[in-house]
Amino acid sequence: MSVVAQKIRQSAVVFAALAIALATSAVLSRFLTGVTATVAGLLIAVIKMVLIALFFMRLREQRGLLRLAALTGLAWLALLLGLMLADYGTRDWRTAAPVSTSRATVSAGASGNSP
Repeated sequence: MSVVAQKIRQSAVVFAALAIALATSAVLSRFLTGVTATVAGLLIAVIKMVLIALFFMRLREQRGLLRLAALTGLAWLALLLGLMLADYGTRDWRTAAPVSTSRATVSAGASGNSP
């Protein structure tokens, strides 16, 4: 089997795996709810991300700096998500001021005149 035929076969297999993961995600979204749906969705998303990174982005064939750049991107993403969750978790939602949608408040705020 030639190298080109192997690459085409490998791409077809990875594409089929991605299509199966997509179908699984769609089916599970109809039947699962709550935390299990979130965990299942994230697990399937990670599997799809790894398949795309390793095969279509060819990180499996690369060495050194390119893999380090990909891992650095993931580290930044993890840092941003961690800080976002820390911010969300430390907010006191009971004392937050409600958003006013009355016309008097909106028009007074827009014109600069207070009642």
